[in-house]
Amino acid sequence: MGFFKNLFGSSDEGKPKTFSEQFTQLAEPIIVKRYRDFFQGTIDKVSDQKILDVYKQVISAFTEEAKSRGERIPANNLNAIVPKFLLLYATMGEEHYYSHLKYEIDRYHNYGLRAEYLEKEISLF
Repeated sequence: MGFFKNLFGSSDEGKPKTFSEQFTQLAEPIIVKRYRDFFQGTIDKVSDQKILDVYKQVISAFTEEAKSRGERIPANNLNAIVPKFLLLYATMGEEHYYSHLKYEIDRYHNYGLRAEYLEKEISLF
């Protein structure tokens, strides 16, 4: 069976194989739509893929720093941090976005999470 699968391909090619892959495939369009709706045109020039990249980078950076501090940031608060960085990316460019993300993570490391980040919540689902 493996020989024919390699020779002719599989009807399952391109389909997500794990639950995580399936969830990601379903969630990504929802994430993009929610942030586009949130900004109502302000980020129209930002590609869907870049919105997802910024989303994943911001969520990962803050989650990793929270772990190193022995803390946990609720998902809806993390979702509310992302718009600040999407707007920075859309208006100031990639270089400024990256430098400000680094600054905010360093600030979180040294002083704790900004209170404003815990005051706002965005539910994506």
